[in-house]
Amino acid sequence: MDCAFEISCPVIDCKAQRRMKQQMLSHYRVVHRGDADFKAPCFECEKEFRTEIALRKHLSRHHVLFFNNEAAAVIPALEVPRPQSVNSDLHQPILSSKICILQTISSKCLTSLSNFIRSDSALYLLNLSHERKFNQVDLKTVMEATKEFVNKEVLAVLSRAIASLEDSGCTHTERVAPLTELYKSIFAPDPFQGLKTQYRQYQYYTKYFGMISPIKILLPQLTQDYGRVQTRKPQNFKKQEYVVVPFFSQLKVLLSMDDVYDKNFSDKFKSPDLLSHFEDGSSYLENSLFQSHPHAIQIHLYLDEVQICDALGSKVFNNKLVFVYFTIGNLEIKFRTSFNQINLLAIFFNHQVEKYGMNVLLKPVIDEIKQLEQGIDINIRGNLQKVFGTLTILTADNLASHSVGGFKIAVTVPTLTKPF
Repeated sequence: MDCAFEISCPVIDCKAQRRMKQQMLSHYRVVHRGDADFKAPCFECEKEFRTEIALRKHLSRHHVLFFNNEAAAVIPALEVPRPQSVNSDLHQPILSSKICILQTISSKCLTSLSNFIRSDSALYLLNLSHERKFNQVDLKTVMEATKEFVNKEVLAVLSRAIASLEDSGCTHTERVAPLTELYKSIFAPDPFQGLKTQYRQYQYYTKYFGMISPIKILLPQLTQDYGRVQTRKPQNFKKQEYVVVPFFSQLKVLLSMDDVYDKNFSDKFKSPDLLSHFEDGSSYLENSLFQSHPHAIQIHLYLDEVQICDALGSKVFNNKLVFVYFTIGNLEIKFRTSFNQINLLAIFFNHQVEKYGMNVLLKPVIDEIKQLEQGIDINIRGNLQKVFGTLTILTADNLASHSVGGFKIAVTVPTLTKPF
């Protein structure tokens, strides 16, 4: 028996039919993904799209209720064939109109939520993921439980408000009643709408919270990556890349903080008989940059190697990571040693150091430091200021410091170090 909700595929020479719009969208992805002659209209408006990916992005951005899983689970119940009678013909328009009304009210609520509650919801998820170390599975559980709890509390408040109005003799409760029906239905507003996935969360953090996204840098392909020496057969190889977090973007965020700015550009207490700051040493006093700009940024770099697998395994060297951090040396020791003031600059594999060298891997960082020595313009407190700075200290353990210095082996008792 044909169903009243049956949808036909609009692609030429395709006779597929589905009961639900979500099922037809899945049909597009499985059957027609990549077709050159694909052309399908939007399920909710009159726009046409030539790729399934563009249609899916349009639905997720402009028709947020389309991917409501709870709504999709209820639609088949409305699609069950009913006996042809007068009552069924009368109830079908009523159900359809009721669903349309709830969808309209829910859309208005989502619009208001996007302006007021979504920022708090995103900040709540950010604190759980970064402060409490929740993964995406934990966040999904928290979002589902929070949505159910909030909707129940809102429904209880609405019920008490309606009861209080009726007890006081007020008869104008018809505007509040639809909200009660909305929070009882599957179209209840979700405070985490648009924040369900990690990709959506990072998009929101970057746009509204100023999160700095890392940049992947592709390393050059060497001769041994193209073919074998003897057989000349093509050799399969992975792309060699590493991650760099822009230094200037982090510096702008740090200097925009009032306490960091005040500590950085204020004079420190000096005692003539005590060496307590970097400014008391000859490296500072004899430097031409600090002589002309006493409050220039002092950059402290720190290199550390981390093993991400079993220390006794056979893949230790291949999976060993090198982390590059920085902190601002102008701050006092108790502030710059805080975990919040240690910032990440780059991550790369240890075997990439042997293959490419530190000059290649640290080049983006050194280039930015060279620009900082010449001065960069930063908008601080609404004013454009020229900020100077340079590298003052590089801290590392024995292996990392010798790798930066260009030595092949570390210092031991019977042997000396051998440079390249």
